[in-house]
Amino acid sequence: MSEKAPGLEEYSPSRLEWFAVFLNSFIHYTSTQIDTVFIPENDGKTILLHMRYGKDINAHVLEKHTERTKTYAQDMAKRYGWDSWIEINVSQEHY
Repeated sequence: MSEKAPGLEEYSPSRLEWFAVFLNSFIHYTSTQIDTVFIPENDGKTILLHMRYGKDINAHVLEKHTERTKTYAQDMAKRYGWDSWIEINVSQEHY
């Protein structure tokens, strides 16, 4: 009997991991100036909204993008009935 390659092994993601993948599949269409990714945290209830942006980004644009992206994630959590336990934290850095 041969072992499966690591990429073929069965894996069941947690709801938090699944939610991060779901959000990431849509979020890349919102801004070309700001790199945005959702990362599931290890506490089982927090999604980190991590954004990287160039030093020349307009502060108003960054603020609006952050607000819209966080609201989008909160709205999606609500659609699944998960808004009572999912927390969304924001991390920003410039490159």
